[in-house]
Amino acid sequence: MNERILLVRPNHTQDRKDDYVTFPIGLGYIAAMLIKRGYEVRIIDLTLEDVDYDDLANRIKKFYPNVIGITALSFEYRQVRELSAYLKGLIPCKIILGGNLATYNHNLVLSKTSVDICVIGEGELTIVDLLDNLSHLAKVKGIAYKEDGRIILNAPRELISDLDMIPFPAYELFDIDKYSKFLMDDVYISHKYLPKRKTHRQMALVTSRGCPFACEFCSKMFTKIRRRSVDGIIEEIKYLKERYGID
Repeated sequence: MNERILLVRPNHTQDRKDDYVTFPIGLGYIAAMLIKRGYEVRIIDLTLEDVDYDDLANRIKKFYPNVIGITALSFEYRQVRELSAYLKGLIPCKIILGGNLATYNHNLVLSKTSVDICVIGEGELTIVDLLDNLSHLAKVKGIAYKEDGRIILNAPRELISDLDMIPFPAYELFDIDKYSKFLMDDVYISHKYLPKRKTHRQMALVTSRGCPFACEFCSKMFTKIRRRSVDGIIEEIKYLKERYGID
């Protein structure tokens, strides 16, 4: 298989490097699933760098992906609109949008941007099914797409019941140093209980999906609680510690 997939996170700081960069764990999971299926994957995280569009264009044309995937939150609509139009002008390819913006605003995205397909909800199984059926989109659950000027919403995809079937995020595609040092130290953990006079390296990881509550202000994207196995979580912690020095 020689399919090349480029995954992009847009820059919500209007082309300025972000001072607080979180690890894009969703893109990491998507990349891992695609690599497992034999796709060649590259990732460009535009929050990590001051955007130089000439350099960006050269990098994309050199890789020349068959498909470009973008992830975005709802407040990044303007960036998705501009970025998708720019990418469409560079190379002829399908543009797929995932994340909250795609899930909750697929009509707006598909009618007002250059995005071709929106992934609704969890993307790990959907993206594999989608790439296997790019010429037969009606077969793919959990997507919305444009066809003959119409927006079509397919049947929803069932939630992933076994989270352990998803590989670890494709950490090897990222510069982990840039993410581990930017995490917010004193918000998530108390350094009072950690050894003194040592630089600590942190990463976030997913142990479960879903919530038992029904808060009115929440999107309730994942209602059914699903948990990873304890052994799988410990294995990932050991991997991060041994390979990247995450403590």
